[in-house]
Amino acid sequence: FDDHVVILQVSWLIPQKGVDDLIRAAQLLRKETDRFHVLIAGDGPQRHEYETLAAELGIADRLTFLGNFSDPLGAGLFAASDIVCQLSHWEEAFGLTIAEAMASGKPVIGTRVGAIPELIADGRTGFVIERGDVPALTEKISFLINDERLQELYGARGKQVCCDKFNLTTNVGALMNVYDIPAHDP
Repeated sequence: FDDHVVILQVSWLIPQKGVDDLIRAAQLLRKETDRFHVLIAGDGPQRHEYETLAAELGIADRLTFLGNFSDPLGAGLFAASDIVCQLSHWEEAFGLTIAEAMASGKPVIGTRVGAIPELIADGRTGFVIERGDVPALTEKISFLINDERLQELYGARGKQVCCDKFNLTTNVGALMNVYDIPAHDP
């Protein structure tokens, strides 16, 4: 996929994760460009339905269903992607996939549900869209496909956010201060 923009979604293959939104966006995107490929990592009861949908929409050659990965970050999925989507329809308590994507320096497109908008700074580290808004999703993916510099900028900003918010040393130190636990030198 050297000359293609790789779009990744890591999730269960169930309706609540918006996988069909990404497939439908890929069909709309195909009308503009062939310079993309969608990777869908995960498994679930709707996998066959989503594979069938991709075939019916004539875009099966633009999607690869990768199956389950116990550690998508360690397997290099984020490193191999250019854009990451988390298109949940349900209220996510925390988006681990989003944090992993941002830590990997990737721009993220997510939905305005649960904690997702707390992780993605809309227009700074990626984009936040309404759940099920396939035209907006298509527009945001197209925008990033056509601006490699913006992909890099949003990715770098996201990586910095992760360093600032999720730094283990800083967070443990702050927690120790809250509970007035003295630090011990080894």
